[in-house]
Amino acid sequence: MDGLTLSIVASELKRCLIPSRMGKILEREGGDLLVPLWAGEEYWLLISPRSPGRVHLVHGKGGPAAAPSSFTMLLRKHLEGLAVMDITQPHLERILMFHLEGKGRSSGGAAKLVVELHTREGNVLLLSGDDRIRGSLHRLPEKRRLDASMYGPPEKPPHKIIPGDITSLSELQAALAGSHERDSLAKAFERVFMGITPALAREMASPEGIEGAVPPASLGEREWNLLYQHWQSLWQRIAERQIAPGIAFDSGGKAAGWGLWQYREFLAFTFKGFATINDLFHEYYQASPPDAPQVPFKASLSQVIESRLKKLRKRGLVLAEDRSRHEGAESLREKGELILLNIQAVKKGDMVLAAENPAGGGPVIVDLDCRLSPSENAGAYFEKYKKGKRALPRIDGRLRETEEELEYLENLKEALSMAESTEDLAGIERELRGEAPPHRAESPPQPSGGPRRFVYRDHEILVGRNPRQNDELSLKMAKATDIWLHARGMPGAHVVIRCRGGERLDDDVLLRGAALAAWFSRGKGSSKVPVSYTQAKNVRKTRHMHPGMVTISGERTLMANPRDEAFLEWMEPSGPQSRSPH
Repeated sequence: MDGLTLSIVASELKRCLIPSRMGKILEREGGDLLVPLWAGEEYWLLISPRSPGRVHLVHGKGGPAAAPSSFTMLLRKHLEGLAVMDITQPHLERILMFHLEGKGRSSGGAAKLVVELHTREGNVLLLSGDDRIRGSLHRLPEKRRLDASMYGPPEKPPHKIIPGDITSLSELQAALAGSHERDSLAKAFERVFMGITPALAREMASPEGIEGAVPPASLGEREWNLLYQHWQSLWQRIAERQIAPGIAFDSGGKAAGWGLWQYREFLAFTFKGFATINDLFHEYYQASPPDAPQVPFKASLSQVIESRLKKLRKRGLVLAEDRSRHEGAESLREKGELILLNIQAVKKGDMVLAAENPAGGGPVIVDLDCRLSPSENAGAYFEKYKKGKRALPRIDGRLRETEEELEYLENLKEALSMAESTEDLAGIERELRGEAPPHRAESPPQPSGGPRRFVYRDHEILVGRNPRQNDELSLKMAKATDIWLHARGMPGAHVVIRCRGGERLDDDVLLRGAALAAWFSRGKGSSKVPVSYTQAKNVRKTRHMHPGMVTISGERTLMANPRDEAFLEWMEPSGPQSRSPH
């Protein structure tokens, strides 16, 4: 539950609970709190600080309550009978504060119940009217205390922007310029603005004609204007609470995710609408209990992939620095030899040697350790030389492995952006969960479902859904004379055009297959995408390669346009059907 959604929850709670009287708080198994509130009728408020943290109304108290903890008993003592007079949220933080007044069961005056969802374990705090901490579910870190007993809510991160503060195109451009250089447009929205989930960031970053996976720096004037108009429209809808919340269900009836309306990524799902966001969460967590294995959801999978990519990029930078430090090893050997050649001119205590370069080009300056003899200084240079020579092959090997892992994860990230069903997401989740290291010899698990299937001019065209399925399609399903295609130099799906016998493929069929390869790649938003193609017999894989990575020979290249109007019309839902072949 992101900060923006929490603000909508708070608005709905204020409409029905201000004022209301708090009853005897119950505790559920797992530590969730169930708060009865009376406002002319009975309401039940669920507070679940544990991940995934949430606060919302539920329909009744459900099953039997658990034995109350000492903290729940403290809440009962100080809050039972008090009236809820206000509900506030600092900035768009994932924090709700319930302000209570009146005479309770054991005391009178004012109190606050604070629910924090912005950390992994979450927290619930009981405060006095002047913000003194009376108790908490988890101990508050010292940096969050104003003194030994005072509560201090977290300050708004200085690099985060409240979405409603953006009032012009130039402000939006300046805000997104503060993201990381490698961020996609969707990731930039998520990183820069407060209170936005990855799913909502993708929705805001993907107006018609713009692909959310492209970086902000790649946008032209027309794209920026489209993006700002789209942003204005969506933000106005949220600010005015003109939302239509709902849950996306896959073909098997499983909840695949939820949205403030039917996001573009949910268009292939059955979308069930709700009158309020509170009603939505009540049903969503009934259908997908937090403790049950979750149906994979794009946002969480994207977060895992981005986290791994970040670590790999950092590792690559460290390795590149190590390589730069060791690649001058040959010069270390030459300095050691220069010391030996001029050993009569060097004595212990010298700090530098200026010697003629045997190869010409002027004198060479050699730094010396004044504590060492000339032969010891030469030996130190030779030892550093040998160490550098030994290290370079190891560093180069690790750099290659890192680059291969990056390429694999970039392909997996692209497959995630193209996922159309819960089955697709489940396949990607299994890859992330059971990803085999490049040197493991076990055969990979079978991919879930079949490739996407299209038919054009009586030719079957198959498109892989994820890296392991790309392997299955290219190396097992494809026949030797079939045509294999892939967007050149970028993550994307493997595409195979079925060919009958030794027939020559018509150019328009080849172009349609190339357009599919471009569409199911990171180049989807461009009108010119280079696509490599060759016969499937020329596609090979070695045992140490990551899933989805192959070598090809005899390839040729053509330019494809996945934004072509005829192609887009053909791709409409009423056009070709993507389905698994029987």
